[in-house]
Amino acid sequence: MLYISPFFTAYFLIKAAVLGSALGSFICCFAYRYINNESVLKGRSKCDKCGHVLGIIDLIPIIGYIVLRGKCRYCKEKISPASFLSEIILAVAFMLLVLRFNISEELLRALIFTCLLMAIALIDLESFIIPDKLIISGIIIWIATLPLMPDPLKNAGYGIIGGLSVAFGLFTLSIIFDKIKGQETLGGGDIKLFFVTGLYLGPMQNLLNLIIACIVGIFFTFVFGNSIHKKAMGNTENYEKSGKFSKPVPFGPSIAFATLVTMLAGKYIISWYLGLFY
Repeated sequence: MLYISPFFTAYFLIKAAVLGSALGSFICCFAYRYINNESVLKGRSKCDKCGHVLGIIDLIPIIGYIVLRGKCRYCKEKISPASFLSEIILAVAFMLLVLRFNISEELLRALIFTCLLMAIALIDLESFIIPDKLIISGIIIWIATLPLMPDPLKNAGYGIIGGLSVAFGLFTLSIIFDKIKGQETLGGGDIKLFFVTGLYLGPMQNLLNLIIACIVGIFFTFVFGNSIHKKAMGNTENYEKSGKFSKPVPFGPSIAFATLVTMLAGKYIISWYLGLFY
């Protein structure tokens, strides 16, 4: 249906971008309120600096930030670009997912799961925690969408194998390295998240997901590691000052990004790789 004509393709891509940007704004608000123990459903959005309730123009995804030049309309203080970036990222992600899965049940599952990954990435980036509630939500979404998938029983089997194989392997390695280094090397939330991604991706794609996440994580650490540590030391009383990169950088954003890449291109990458041996 997506490729009936260029008009339909453009129409659905624009709708996906608008929906993605709107959800990106909501998810960023959700993450902020979750971290600060505020109600997600109660209370209108306010400026973080002056506390003024935001108007309609302030809340228009992407456009509002550009029109206001990244400043609050009331106190003229700079607005955090987090929401703006979340809106752009999710808008682009939704368009790519539409191109990848066309208009299908698989697309619906991928869009919902991507929103969950965005929430996990934002919360982990700010608080160094992947909430169990979001992990459970990912499992519930997977179970709820199983009947919509082609061959649900086979899909369920591959999912469970994909989740357990990678998560159990990481759990075993983390125990070994924890004893060697005398400190936590991989958070329990990261292992749980890899279990959830395996449910959606299956064994081979989840292994690829792990590889991509590690590459992205290394890059993320060297580029943003220092700034994250400084911010963490400024916001957390018990965060002791230490040497460069000696404290862990949140792995959730890398896993989330890698999972999106794997959903979009995992099958093609694996097919290309296996084709090298034939």
